[in-house]
Amino acid sequence: MPSGRPHYDHRKHAGNAGDVWKHFILAEVADYLLSERKMLTYAESHVGYPRYNLSSSGEWEGGIARCWPHISALEVFSYFQLIRDMNHLGLVCYPGSTDIVMAIARKQCSDIDVEIWDIDPNVAASWHGDSRVKFHLEDGFMGVLSILDRSPPGIILIDPPYIGENDIRKALNLLSHAEKAGWVVLWWQMDGKETAPEAGLRKYTLRFSDVSLNCDRWLGATMAVAGADAHLIKHMETQVHRFLDMAQNQKSF
Repeated sequence: MPSGRPHYDHRKHAGNAGDVWKHFILAEVADYLLSERKMLTYAESHVGYPRYNLSSSGEWEGGIARCWPHISALEVFSYFQLIRDMNHLGLVCYPGSTDIVMAIARKQCSDIDVEIWDIDPNVAASWHGDSRVKFHLEDGFMGVLSILDRSPPGIILIDPPYIGENDIRKALNLLSHAEKAGWVVLWWQMDGKETAPEAGLRKYTLRFSDVSLNCDRWLGATMAVAGADAHLIKHMETQVHRFLDMAQNQKSF
């Protein structure tokens, strides 16, 4: 296991405004691809826990909690439907990225091959015993690179913690190699005063203030997408505009 790099604690950020946008985009991509094929490979470079408890206060109050009162209208989207399905008695838990993709695969009755990476032993322990998942306790940037040629192309989520000085360079390198190998690649980043990933990528950006979400110092979030064909791009454009129109019309978000 790599040493000298601190572990990133996903728990305090679960369900925040950035997660809402990240998981909305991820769910739409997964749902579309799984409707087109009955087998999909999913890889995630820096995974967190399968699910999170929302019983205490946290950043989720400025994110998914503000969407929850409108969940009935929003469940036309895969992501919000999953949130409602796992919270029948009120908003108490939140899924991680991998759990979202696996839930969509179950709904579509599709097979899914999951390979995920993180360097936190506690995160590794949370996935222990799940036969559907291959967890690798090692660096995700190098790990995901290692599967590009040995696995059929599917979806890769690049979701680094941005606590290493070379994370952006490594993310761009992984994205470039994965796109060339035929994968659909999603690269997520929170937006502060700095700009979102450039590199000529197709980007979907949410400014939190536009839909009355908030997340401390962060102004918004961006999901950059590479390797998507014209049909997936058209689907994403339609769903993103549809969600933004609905969110901006909900004055109490």
